[in-house]
Parts: sequence; C-alpha cells; structure tokens
Amino acid sequence: MNTGTKTRGGPRRFGVAQKRTKRPRALYYLLFVTLFLLVVLSNMVLTRFGIRYDLEGGTALEKIHPAHFLALGSLFLLWFSHLRPMDYVDTLFTRHKGTLVFLVTWVLLLFQITVIQHKPFTPIIDTFIFPVILLYLLDSISDYQRTKLGRLMHFLMLANALLGLFEFLTGFRLTPIDAGGVIIEGDWRSSALLGHPLTNALITGGYLVTLALGGWRDLPWIMKPALFGINLLAMNAFGGRMALVTLLAFLVIIFSFKMIATLNGGTSARRNWLLGVLLVPLAIGALVVGFEIGLFDQFVGRFIDDKGSASARVIMFEIFRDLSILDIMIGPDPEHVASLLRSHGLNFGIESFWVAFILSYGFIVSMIFFVGLFAFLYDVVKASSLAAIWPILYFLTVSSTSVSLSAKGTDLAFVVVFSLLLLKMSKKRVVRQRDQPPVRSNQSPVLMGHNSRGA
Repeated sequence: MNTGTKTRGGPRRFGVAQKRTKRPRALYYLLFVTLFLLVVLSNMVLTRFGIRYDLEGGTALEKIHPAHFLALGSLFLLWFSHLRPMDYVDTLFTRHKGTLVFLVTWVLLLFQITVIQHKPFTPIIDTFIFPVILLYLLDSISDYQRTKLGRLMHFLMLANALLGLFEFLTGFRLTPIDAGGVIIEGDWRSSALLGHPLTNALITGGYLVTLALGGWRDLPWIMKPALFGINLLAMNAFGGRMALVTLLAFLVIIFSFKMIATLNGGTSARRNWLLGVLLVPLAIGALVVGFEIGLFDQFVGRFIDDKGSASARVIMFEIFRDLSILDIMIGPDPEHVASLLRSHGLNFGIESFWVAFILSYGFIVSMIFFVGLFAFLYDVVKASSLAAIWPILYFLTVSSTSVSLSAKGTDLAFVVVFSLLLLKMSKKRVVRQRDQPPVRSNQSPVLMGHNSRGA
C-alpha cells in the first residue's frame, strides 16, 4: 500500500514532501555578470589590460578567466543555499553521471601534464572545468531566469556582430589581433568582442545553428530576421572559411528537415513559413548587393590564397614520422614536439585539436579523455534537448580544423550556454507536450527541441 500523497510532480516518497530549496536571488545576478564577462572579456582584451592570460609569465590567478571565478562563486552560493549541501553534491553527480566520468578523465589528463610532463596545468582549467560549472549552474536555474539570461546572450551576440561589421568596414579594431604575444598587422578580419577572428566565426556560427533550431523562441517575431541576418553577415567579417562552409551545410540540412516535416503534417506554424519567405529573398538580395560592391572580395580571396593554412594541416601529420611508436602512445617530450613544430614552420600551433592532443599527451591518455569529453557532451544534450546535438556537432566539426580545445579558451563554455539557455524547453512546455495527443509528423527527433512556437 502506497502511503505517499499525490503532488503536481508525482507521488511523494514515503508520504514525505520533497523540500525544494529556494534559489537565492543573488545567483541570477552573478550569472548575469558571468555571462556578460564571458563575452566582453576575450583573451585579447585581458592582454590589453595587462593580464597575462594566455601569455608566458604572470601569476596563476591571471591564467583563470574572471568569468570563471564568478561562476565558481555562483556554484558555491547555490551549494550552501541547500539545507543539505552534501545531498546537493550527490544529486549533481547522480544527475550528471557523464560529467562525473569527464571529471575523472580530466584528473588523468592533469596527472599526465603535471606529474609526467611537468608542464603548466592552467590551460585545461578554463577550457574544460568552466563548462562543467556552467552546466551545473544553468541546469539549476528557473525558466524565468533562463529566459532573461537567454535574452542577454542574444543582445551580446548582436553587439558582437555589429561591432565586427563596424571594424570590417572602417578598419578600426577594439583590440589588435594577437597570436601568442605577436601582434598581427594588416589583417582585415574583425576581432570584435570575442577576440580572435576564428573564435568569433566558431561561436557566431554555433549561435546561428542554435537560432535555426528555434533558439530565438523568446524574442519578438519581428526581431528574428534582423538578428539572424546581421550575425550571418558578420561571418564574412570574421573570415572563418571552415566555420562558414560548415554553417551553410548545417543550415541547409536543418531547414530541409523542417520543410519536409511541415509538408508531411508537422507542427510548424504558418508564421515560420512567412519568416522563411522573408528571409530567403532578403538573403539573396544581400548577397547580390554584397558581391556587387566588393563586400566579399577579401573573404573569397582567403579561398584563393590561404597563406599556407591548408598546407599546414597536411604538414602536421608529418610530425608523426619523426616520433617513435612509444612516444605517440604515451606522449612525446614537449620540448621535442616544440622543436619539430618550429622545424616544420608550424609556429602558431597544430590546426586540429585531435592531432594536437595526441602530440601533446599521447594516444592513450587522449583517447581516454575524449571518451570523457563525449560523456560530458551527452550530459549537455540530456540537460537541454536533442536539438543540442546540432550545435555540438558544428563545434566539433569546425574545431577539428583549428587549435580550439587543445589551447586555453572558453569555446566549449559557449556550447553549454547556447544549449542550456536557448535550446532547453521550459517545464511548462514539456508538460504541455506530454499532455497533448500524438500528432502525425515525420519530423526528426533531433530537430524537436521545441514546440511549433520556437521553430
């Protein structure tokens, strides 16, 4: 006999009401500032302020992004706001088992770097621990807070795109393009708020994929074409070839799935068709005008003359010939690898984080760590929706041709932010969809991150 009583969320276990801890209001404000700093304080801005974030020298505190400190403080605030803090930790690990696996593999990577190779470990703090903290935090906020923070990200991404276009048209730079302490003169690509042009292209492209999946559901309908168009146009200013080509391929696939689903009785609203009718002619018209006035000349020129970027991605595989099988498996000497990079002319790193990981930490440790990374990304999808698979795939595809996760950065943090703020359905919508009778639809499950409002 069940002695529990019914509640809105289901039966209460053993007749005892499950106490819900009220989220502290300060948590929202801390997260607001955290996300703001994440966008506006790029590594180039920090360098300009005299903080040696990704340069040699400096203190250990300088190597951690300010937004990371705020996120950590937010997590401690959320932890101690619970009546039983240790129960909250247990809940986190139980709910996010994949992340726990990831943290274990991260500790293995930390051991390899510090004990075996005697190298600094700060590069893997912001790159991997910061996204984990954001997952814990953004999965704990209310739907109202999620909406507000989502609008903040829309505003910041719009500001970044507008600044990028302004820099592209005027030649002004908020921050000079810096590569390992070397100022690159004469580069036409914009740095905007997010710093390096390729970082801008990667993050903006992931944001556009998120919008195409319904990530703009909480915005006024009239703002959607302008927000999408301005960010898409800014991709030209950032000059990321792989990011743009991959973005266009993803958009074609996503919109094709949506069109097929609608033609087969899907739940897409009529205004989404109207939005498409508006966007397609505007996009075609903008492309024609842009080519006529030479707006895309420099970007097209990067396909003709890539300054040796494509050849560098081929040369990086030649480094393996100079290493023994044992070095490849357990990790070569870092000084030897650095010497090989210089001798092959790869002064700015290896343009594939998969290859860079193996050459830095060895095949065995890298493969174990990648298992943990995919377990973490699985948790991101589980905490958001199946639609989050698309921006994750976009991120991994573009990152495969850049330094990305093999260097210090906050790229992965943006994947978590976009997935949990813009693609996660509210609890009310989840309940509403469960209560509705099944609708005949051939729409792919990975595109059904939202109901018809959000498409």
